Amino acid sequence: MARFEVKRYWSSGEWIDVITAMHTLNATRVVNDIGKLAFSLPYCPRFFESLEKGQQLTLWRNGNQQFRTRYLLQDWRAVTASTGERMTEVMAHDLNWLLTTRIIANYAGSPQADKTGAVDDMMKVIARENAGALASIERRIEGLHVEPDESLGKSISKAFAWRNVLRVLQELSDATMSDLVKIYFDMNGETVGSSVFSTHADFLSEDRRASSANRLLIGEQFGNLRGARAEWLLSEEATAVYAGGQGTEADRIIKLAVDENRIEKGAPYGRVEIFKDARNVETEGSIQQQAEDALREAKPKIRVSGRLVETEGCRYDVDFRWGDFVTIEAYGKYVDCLIKAVGLSADPHSERIDVVLEGEVNL
Repeated sequence: MARFEVKRYWSSGEWIDVITAMHTLNATRVVNDIGKLAFSLPYCPRFFESLEKGQQLTLWRNGNQQFRTRYLLQDWRAVTASTGERMTEVMAHDLNWLLTTRIIANYAGSPQADKTGAVDDMMKVIARENAGALASIERRIEGLHVEPDESLGKSISKAFAWRNVLRVLQELSDATMSDLVKIYFDMNGETVGSSVFSTHADFLSEDRRASSANRLLIGEQFGNLRGARAEWLLSEEATAVYAGGQGTEADRIIKLAVDENRIEKGAPYGRVEIFKDARNVETEGSIQQQAEDALREAKPKIRVSGRLVETEGCRYDVDFRWGDFVTIEAYGKYVDCLIKAVGLSADPHSERIDVVLEGEVNL
């Protein structure tokens, strides 16, 4: 049985205490989204009164800090169970939550709200301009460091005036999911008082794919994959995309992207048309790019998924971790998958580890 600890700090970073007498614990870490930490313990007035919004929590399992993040205290409550037992329940969000606290506070068409460039660099400049060194002093997140640009992702054009930063970053990442190089983002920071905004190509941690020198074999035949599923997804395929830019009626700019090979392969019903609204970009080249991107995203896919389980040689926090990139086999198909989410649950008698695996390949 794993031993869990929650170390607690004031919002200023000063040490408070270590919490070990937890009755239940649930923690998640999710790629490109907000992870959560919730735990309960017997009600103690002094502890309950010491809780304040913004206190920083770090999660430890068997002496190892989990998930390269901190959790920020948001909500808490005192409850009385049907048995009469009085409990305190605490809820917190990981550092990705900070991205929801900022919007792109600039007007449409401004350089800050209408950009063209490599996806990963665009993500970083959005973070710098709205929460980092390029933001006005009152908008800066204390202790935030944005990593240097690397230009690893494809070039894209996007407009996003007055929109939430986290949602825009998620859309930028989603735009690369059909590309050879996929781009992810993360707010991480194990040290209290400092946070790092980073982008990653293909995975956030280690490369454990079959092609790597440190491969981890995952599949039903190895006993470490349950609920295996292989899906052929062709119902949402499109082979011709019309993208409409700015303008109205006959003056609206329209660009077309067509995949003649897939049309011929699906004959006589191979032409499937869709429309892409591209009014958020101005240049004809950017409108054409959105048509091409939408066409690529509309390719038929094979999706493989399942639940990773622990075996000898496949142990959480030893052989695999959140953010690793692995290869799984199901029904004769091999697909590279990101360990996109990990959930840890514990009570005084047991521990449960839930790992979400999902990957796609284009047909």
